Amino acid sequence: MENLNKIVYLPIEIKNREFYSKTILAAKLIQKNFKVIIGQQWFIFDQIKKKNFPPGVFFQNSINAQKNAALEKFKKLQFYNVVLDEENYGINFKYNVLNNFIKFFNFDNVDKYYCNTANELNTVKKIVKNKKILLLTGNVRKEFSEKYSEILDSETEKLKNKYGKFILINTNFGSFNSVEGEFEEYYQFCIKNGFVNKDSKEEKINYEKLYFMEKKNFQNLFFFLQIALKKFDNINFIIRNHPTENLKKFKEKTKNLLNYKNFIIDNSGSTHAFIKASSLLIHTSCTTGMEAYYLNKPAINFIPSYFKSFNEIFISFDLNKKIFSVNDLVSEIESFLDNKNYYKIDLKEKLISPSEIIAKDIENCCTNWNKNFNMKVDKTYINHSYKNIKIGIINKEEIQRTIDFVFKKESIKKNYKIYELFDSAFLLY
Repeated sequence: MENLNKIVYLPIEIKNREFYSKTILAAKLIQKNFKVIIGQQWFIFDQIKKKNFPPGVFFQNSINAQKNAALEKFKKLQFYNVVLDEENYGINFKYNVLNNFIKFFNFDNVDKYYCNTANELNTVKKIVKNKKILLLTGNVRKEFSEKYSEILDSETEKLKNKYGKFILINTNFGSFNSVEGEFEEYYQFCIKNGFVNKDSKEEKINYEKLYFMEKKNFQNLFFFLQIALKKFDNINFIIRNHPTENLKKFKEKTKNLLNYKNFIIDNSGSTHAFIKASSLLIHTSCTTGMEAYYLNKPAINFIPSYFKSFNEIFISFDLNKKIFSVNDLVSEIESFLDNKNYYKIDLKEKLISPSEIIAKDIENCCTNWNKNFNMKVDKTYINHSYKNIKIGIINKEEIQRTIDFVFKKESIKKNYKIYELFDSAFLLY
C-alpha cells in the first residue's frame, strides 16, 4: 500500500482485557515513529465516521456484526484494517471451532488478520479466500503476562496488604446474569451483534442450554460459598465478575453472604493484579484461567454443570484442574491449604514477542508513509452508559507508566508526548 498516514488507531473495548496489551503495542509503534490514538473505542469510531480522524491503520479487536459494519465503512474511507480477535484469545481451535463471528464475517474488509494461535490460523484458512491476509502473531496479552506483568507489582502488594491471604473467584455468567437483561433480551442482543443466526432453532436451543448451565453453576457456586465461608473463615474469598455481567443483580442474588466478613466483591483495578495477589484462582470456564497459567498461579475450573460444546472450547479447560461438584471443590481447597507444593507449572513454551511481530508488520504495510496530516476532535460525543461500564476509565498517568516501563525494560530511548483527546482517549506521538 502507498501514501498511508503514519497513524495507528488502537480502540479498547474492555479495559481489564486489553489495556496493557494495547499500551505495550503502542510503545513499540511509538518506537517506530508512529502516532497512536488509543482508548475508548466508541469515541474513536465516532470520530472516524465523522471524518475528524485521518485514514491510517485501524486495529480492530473483534469481529461481531457491529465491528464488521465499522470496518466496511473504514475501508471505504481508505483505512488499512487489521484485526486481532480478542474473543478468540482463549478459544481452543484444535476442536475446529467455527463460531458465528468467523462464519459470517466479511474478510473483504480486512487487510491483515492476525491469529492468536496456530490452531486459529489453520481454522480461518478454511474459509478465507485470500490467505495472504493471515499472519500468526500470537497475542500481546500473553506477552504481557509472561514478560511485563512486573508493572503490577505495586498494585499486587497493595492488594495483599489490604486483603491478606485470599482465594479469587472470577465468574463468567454473561448469559444468566447478563447486563442486557433476562434471557430473551440477552438473546436478541446476541442476534443483533451477529453472535447467533436468528433463523437457527438449534442455535437458540444451545443458547438456552448455556443459560441454564450458567444458572446451575451460579447456584452451585453459591452453595459452595455458604460452606467455604464458614469452614475456611481465616481466608478471604474475593469475587470478580465478568464485564458483561449485571453487578447489581449479582449482589442482590448473593446478599445473604454479605454477613460473612470474608466474603468480598471487588471489581476494581486490574484482574491480572488480583490473580497475582491471590493464593488460588477459581473460575467458571473463563479466559482468566489461562491468564493464571501464564502468571504461574494455581487455578481451578469449577463446572458442576457441564456443556461440552461451550466448556471444552476454552484453552483453560485443558490447562486448569477441573472440579465438577461442590463437595469436591471443598475437599480441593482443603488439600490446597494443607499442601505448599500443591501446584507447580513448568512452562516449556517458547516465548515470542507478538508486539514486535505486529509492529513490524504494520510498519511494512506501506511503502510511502505520509507523516504530515491534520485531525480534529468533536467533543460533543456522548458516551453510552453500558459501553462506559465495559471500557473502564483510562488515565494519562497509567499510559505513561506502562510505556515508560516497556522502554526501560527494553532499553529503548525515545521521547514521546501524550495528549488527552477526550475521556479515556489519547494521542501518543
